[in-house]
This record gives sequence, C-alpha cells and structure tokens, in this order.
Amino acid sequence: MNKKQQLISSFFSKNVDNKQSPFNNNNTPRQNKQEAEKYKRIKQHNKQGEQSFNTTIKQINLQKKQTACKSYFKDLSQHEVLMGQEPYIYKNKLVYVPQTHQGFIPHHKEQPRTTIILPKELAKKSFIMGAFTNRDMLTVKCNINKDNRILLCSIYMACGNNQQEIDPEIQLKITKLVKYADEFSLPVYIATDCNGHHPQWNSKKCNSRGTKVANLICQLDLNIENKGNSPTFVNTRGYNSIIDITLTNKHAKNTIKTWKVGGTSLSDHKMIKFEINLGNATTSTTRNFKAINWGDYQNEIKKMIEERPFIKKTDPKNIESNVNFMNELMNKALNKVCPLVKITHKSKAPWSKEATTLKKKYIKQKTKLLL
Repeated sequence: MNKKQQLISSFFSKNVDNKQSPFNNNNTPRQNKQEAEKYKRIKQHNKQGEQSFNTTIKQINLQKKQTACKSYFKDLSQHEVLMGQEPYIYKNKLVYVPQTHQGFIPHHKEQPRTTIILPKELAKKSFIMGAFTNRDMLTVKCNINKDNRILLCSIYMACGNNQQEIDPEIQLKITKLVKYADEFSLPVYIATDCNGHHPQWNSKKCNSRGTKVANLICQLDLNIENKGNSPTFVNTRGYNSIIDITLTNKHAKNTIKTWKVGGTSLSDHKMIKFEINLGNATTSTTRNFKAINWGDYQNEIKKMIEERPFIKKTDPKNIESNVNFMNELMNKALNKVCPLVKITHKSKAPWSKEATTLKKKYIKQKTKLLL
C-alpha cells in the first residue's frame, strides 16, 4: 500500500490518531465515507455549473377578483414568480402583494390589466421595459446574474364587444420585443390570455381571433408551451375552453419543464404552473470597444442621418419616438463598426452551507494527517 492509499485509508477509519472521525462522532467508517463522497459531488457540481437558474412561474387571469388576488399572492413561495392578467387594482395600485415579493404593473393613465410579481431579490435586479409595455402588456427584464438575463411578458388580449382583431399596438410591441430578444440572444417567456381558439394549442374550436394569434405566433417563430388538452377556462355555467397560452422564443427553447394546468380555481381561469431551467451554459453577446474606430462610428451616424433626416419635434408626445429613432441609428452604426460577438458562459452552481462545513472539516483533518 503506497503513501496515498495509506492516507485515504486512515482518513476514513473510525479513529484517526486516537481521535473520533472528522465528520461525525457517531458515524461508522462507511457513513463517513458516504459524507466525504457527498462533499466531493457537491464540489464537482459547483465546478461544472450544472444548475445556473431555475424557478417556478405561475400564470393566471385573476378577473379583477379581490379574493383570488389575496389568496394566490399569499400562496406564493419565496422563489415563485406570478404572471397575471386582470389583477385587482385599488387606487391604481396592486394590493395584497406579500412582503417577500414585489409587484410590477404598467404605468398608464387607464387602469392596468397585467402584472408580474417577482421575489424581492430578483425584483431588485429587474425593471419594466417601457418600449414593450402598455396597459394590456407588461414586459420586465430580469438580470439574474452577469451571465443570465431573461424577459418576462404578461399580455391580456381584450375581447370586448366580440372583438376579433388583435390590438395593433400590442401586435407591434410583441414584434419589437421578439426582435430585441433575438438581437441580444435573450430568452422570452410570454404568458397571455389570448381569448382565441385554435387547434395549435389543442382548443376544440377555431375562431377568427385564434387564427390571427396563431398567424402572429408563426410569423414571430414563437413556441407554444401548452401541454395536453385540459381547459384553462371554466365558467359557472360549465363552458370550458383553452384560451390561456404560454409562449417562448428560440432562445428559451427546451427551458420549460413540467407545464401543467391546476385544478379548482378562485377565478374562472385555472392556474397554470411551470418551471424554467436555463441550464449550465448561456450565450450572450458583447462588443470589443477597445478595437472600435470612433471616427468611423461618427461618420456612419452622419451618413445615416443624411439618408434619413432627423426631424426635430418639440411636442412632448414625440420625445419617445425621437429617442427611439436616435437609439436605432446608434445601434445600426455600432453593428457596422463594432459588431456583436457571441460568447458562452458556464455559471457556477450555488455553494451550500453544508458543503462549506464539510470542506472545513476535510481541510482540518487533512492538515492533521500531514503533520
């Protein structure tokens, strides 16, 4: 038996230098070996980054019901996210949000009809994206860590007065959102009450609204995450249908696990629940600003302004359009002189307290053996 084998053998023996086992005084040598192997697995798991981010998302139309909001918000566990439509709003504020969470609603002169509720730690690193938000559509960008960023979007497609058309503003904003996500390789998760029927999401019927929504989904190359044929809407008269759908873009493909529809609900809509897991590797984009020629950048902007003159508008209503115009020019110029480069990261898994304790005991005993 060589020196290394002797060291390992003595480490896992019941007594080392007439002292008890380093892990637990009551453990047998076999149990100590199991604990050591467990520590090694945790350490290897951390190195390989097998898990970077996962959470549970709940999706539901709350139908402005006070009882439903109060109950479902209270039931949110510390790490769960809720994406809702038609929440109960009191004095233009979202109420009943637990202390462990923070609620986001659109800033609009009319009463908002969408919400996203995030755990406070995640909410601190998240913000509303105004360019992709209105009364019936709310988009929140979550900066989970330096490697992982996601876009959450809650949409209510109203159907008052037998309305079959999709609101043009919502259609435009969804298109821009998907385009933005593609440009920066960001996963998008869309929870929507589309008020439309179509076989693509296993609906028994097909109507004009459903056809228009299905065409938009196809046009934007989105994935429908609905599984099975359980109805997502059941009213008191017994009528049921599938009108609540979950959508993802190509960067979020295969990240949703265990999508399912819940049972009895305090709303006519049932609770949809699914988990997202971004895996151990994520792709993001960056620019090498050290290599950029700023003279070329300025020339590109001047050239673009000459081709498409910038009209100064003093009306406050046009401020946002002017800002968007300039942002578009600057991004196009940057893409020409300093193109985006894709990079892949492997994020580390969380290091638990148990692993820290085992590590300390391991190092302490190893030091004693080597003395």
